[in-house]
Amino acid sequence: MLSTILLTTPNYLGDQQTTQPLQCQQQCVTHKPREESVTYTTHLATYPGDATTDALPTSATPNTLNPLQSATIGEGIKNSDPYNFVYDGVPAAHRLLKDRTPCSHCGAKLLQFEFPTFCCMNGKTLLAETLILPELHTLFTSQDDIGKVFRENIRAYNTNFAFASMGVSLDETVNNMRAGVYTFRAHKGIYHHVDQWISHDGTPRYLQLYFYDPDTELRHRLEWSNLDRTITEMLTRALSANPYALTFRRLLELGPLDIYRVTLNASIELDQHVYNRPTTSEVAGIWVEGNDDITAFNRSIVVYGKSNYKQQIQFHFGCYDPLSYSLFFPNGESRWHPRIPRHGMALMETPTNVGHLYDDTEETPENSNRNTVTMREYYSCKFQIRPVENAILLDGRLTQQFTVDVYIKLETSRLQFCQHNQTRIRADLYQGIVDCVNAGDMHPT
Repeated sequence: MLSTILLTTPNYLGDQQTTQPLQCQQQCVTHKPREESVTYTTHLATYPGDATTDALPTSATPNTLNPLQSATIGEGIKNSDPYNFVYDGVPAAHRLLKDRTPCSHCGAKLLQFEFPTFCCMNGKTLLAETLILPELHTLFTSQDDIGKVFRENIRAYNTNFAFASMGVSLDETVNNMRAGVYTFRAHKGIYHHVDQWISHDGTPRYLQLYFYDPDTELRHRLEWSNLDRTITEMLTRALSANPYALTFRRLLELGPLDIYRVTLNASIELDQHVYNRPTTSEVAGIWVEGNDDITAFNRSIVVYGKSNYKQQIQFHFGCYDPLSYSLFFPNGESRWHPRIPRHGMALMETPTNVGHLYDDTEETPENSNRNTVTMREYYSCKFQIRPVENAILLDGRLTQQFTVDVYIKLETSRLQFCQHNQTRIRADLYQGIVDCVNAGDMHPT
């Protein structure tokens, strides 16, 4: 019975791989990948898989490397790996990064090969650390059963206590807890929305959970099967002073929810050089439906008792993070906004025009007079390792989600900068190149 085996024999003198058919039938066959000849003795069975076929080289030309040592049919073809050379020079011991002196401006731990300006731009970006509440710190760091259960389901707890919903398309092949290392991978964008006060289907969720008395609120939260009662009660106590929670719970005392609307302050511009916890009046305002005087804040999100649309939280709003990550910011601390001044400057010295929202260029020698902190500089400062514990770095899977969220937030900011600054980046100069490529001219002169 005649069979054909395709063997790929790489030449190690710079030539391309050669694939030659090998004709076998109870006889010796000569295989010639180049000018050199190698003879194999092949034994074939009547049916594939019933017996093995051994192919051993009987002669080879010197200076010719032949990777094929043995071949079998049914059990597979066994080759010695010709690419073992890639492991040459791999160190047998671990390589430890050299210690570096912490940043003299912000105290951040600097890693080897890291730019010295990465953490705080040589002292230009100095921000106050976010305080960790004692009960949350216990859950973040405790090694008992409660701490382990909390950290294993930390994303569920954060979603349960968040004021805003998050829309994201996840890669389910890696975003699972069945096996391997947990990974949070998102496609496209991440969107955060604030829903109406009254639930559409009778099941309260997100900020709608804050309009009930404590017992009813706890009962609704525990409808999630993966939440523990003790942990839920601890988180309820820890977030009891949150200014957003206090605002929403005030509506219980005012009567029917459908006659009120709340404006969330999207421009909370506090001095973040020192820890500055926002007050209830600074984060939101309650208005009676029909009252048009809703200009208390420069930018705001208006939420109604009944509405057919959800309100989206824009990436440049200072309330973007505290509404979605209440476990990170239990006191409603405002995050990045376009008017955060550099160290040594006052808030009143920063620009107030709306166009500045999309001015996220980094500082360069030609742009050294920038007086505000960019989004990248802000989060680079916040993600640093310092002597003071950082809640963002203690939360495992929620830290992964927040990191991906911040990355997409940065990319959205850069894309909108390009969209609103076509003249500034002189995009018209590249239009001719695009026309040539579309026309099929890949080598224009």
